[in-house]
Amino acid sequence: MPNSPEPDYRRVLRETDAKMKAVAGRLQHLHMTLEGQPSETTLGPDWQPLDNVPGCEARLITGAFVMEARYEQGAELPNVSVEQSIYGKVTTGRFRLHRLATEDEPTVYEAGQVFCLSPNEKHAWHAESATTNLVVFVPAT
Repeated sequence: MPNSPEPDYRRVLRETDAKMKAVAGRLQHLHMTLEGQPSETTLGPDWQPLDNVPGCEARLITGAFVMEARYEQGAELPNVSVEQSIYGKVTTGRFRLHRLATEDEPTVYEAGQVFCLSPNEKHAWHAESATTNLVVFVPAT
């Protein structure tokens, strides 16, 4: 029917595509306040000078992502590895991280401490208390 209204699902799909493009644009836009001066920079995959930070270059790492994870006390994973490097910070709580190939005993991390794991590094963890971690996964290069 040439004069019938557009079905709702098509409108929703069309609007979703536009919204996703807007979100992707915001993810690549960095806003900082340095020494009281706002700085706006749009980053891509290539190194470029970082505005208002002399001598500093920055880039987005394609395929990297950030995860915030909350663990109940006693949550654990006995043997895991991932393809990416892992850079994490314990934001609340306390947990044990055991690098299975290189440590005889696990290391305890508490709020404010950071940890790093190499790509494919086998490890185990156990939440000694309710814990929140901020974790960055970076693809191997």
